[in-house]
Amino acid sequence: MNISIIGSGVYGIAVAKLLLLTNENVTMWTEKENINEIEVPNHVILTHDYEESVKDADIIFVLTGTKFVKNILESIKTYIKPSAIIVLGSKGILENGDTPLSLTKKILNNPCAVLSGPTFARDVAALDPVGFTLATDDYGVFETLKEVLNVAYLEYNSDVDAIELLGSLKNAYAIGSGIIAGLNHGYSTSCLYITRIINEIQAILTSLQYDPNSIISLAGIGDLVLTCTSTESRNYTYGSILAASDFEKKKKYLQETTVEGCEALTSFMNMFKEKRIDAPIMTMINEISEGKNDPQTLIGLILN
Repeated sequence: MNISIIGSGVYGIAVAKLLLLTNENVTMWTEKENINEIEVPNHVILTHDYEESVKDADIIFVLTGTKFVKNILESIKTYIKPSAIIVLGSKGILENGDTPLSLTKKILNNPCAVLSGPTFARDVAALDPVGFTLATDDYGVFETLKEVLNVAYLEYNSDVDAIELLGSLKNAYAIGSGIIAGLNHGYSTSCLYITRIINEIQAILTSLQYDPNSIISLAGIGDLVLTCTSTESRNYTYGSILAASDFEKKKKYLQETTVEGCEALTSFMNMFKEKRIDAPIMTMINEISEGKNDPQTLIGLILN
């Protein structure tokens, strides 16, 4: 099985290490000019060339930031085999509402799957026991991917749109967890918050005619708990900065760091307005992020 990874960031390299445990033919595309500076596992073939990276691939993992996905798909579409499986590991939603999955369906006709779950790159790279949700409407695709990722725990889900959406929702809600931590509240308050947002997420999924029980998954509760309780999460850290009302530090952090949840908030506000979805907690997080409300109001909301 020939495998291609698009993206040589820390997560792409971590997944490469995981794949190499049971697969020999792994090629990685990188945009970085100096290939020698990239610390990749032995036996991974590095290339700048899209054609070289995907032409023989049976499975292509797209592991870049969401804002780069459209350009990548358009760059590889003339080189990939019609049967190649596209695995989307990018978690995000663009301001116009596009997601990696919707872009893939517009640009390619290949079978695809969404890979999501509670997996920090550091843990995957350390080969810690980890688990993923693999969402696809083709169980045969799941079985194929299970063969190449058989060192991890994999769960199947056919509600592909819901699983992908959960990956973006948890980023936005993790900002709220950071706000609570930044206000010096304890784990009991955090658990109250997480329970409340699980209810809100289920309501959002229902409004979009997705299965609300999709949240009971590694991509749902699993990823939500990881992102909402760890200082390794950039979204959580951003929330703690908001709690301090330190606008200079906020500005600097956003300039230096990609905060997926902050980028997603605008997209979700547009979506909720268009589809008339009531999501008071996320709306409050957005208002706090924009400086239109005091961080302490989030506590009053979750107690209401």
